[in-house]
Amino acid sequence: MDETTPDNTAPLTQAEFERISRVTATDMDIHTFCRIRKCRRDGCCTGPMRKRIVPKSIAGRATFAALLPACIAATDNAWFVAFAKHLRVLHASEMSGKKPNAPRNQKTSGRSRRFRSWAETP
Repeated sequence: MDETTPDNTAPLTQAEFERISRVTATDMDIHTFCRIRKCRRDGCCTGPMRKRIVPKSIAGRATFAALLPACIAATDNAWFVAFAKHLRVLHASEMSGKKPNAPRNQKTSGRSRRFRSWAETP
């Protein structure tokens, strides 16, 4: 394997795992019913990350803890299994060279621009 080809077996760094977790949550449209107001406003997963214990039955290996978006960390196992499957698919497609669209990582505080009314349009 050359240096330009990513290794599929290499573990993700914390920043990479956070990014792909947020992309997965956004791709699943979880932000539309997430309890975190910032996620609903931004239209993508931008909320805090929380620790969740991932059981061996889901992980396939040993039980471990992972930092996940807060809405996923607090959800039941059925949603978490769907999230984990989607995350694996996105990660595999990313490893094959296809980059999914990353969520917007912009800080929004209120309205960032003034909206023009229909009467002001030229």
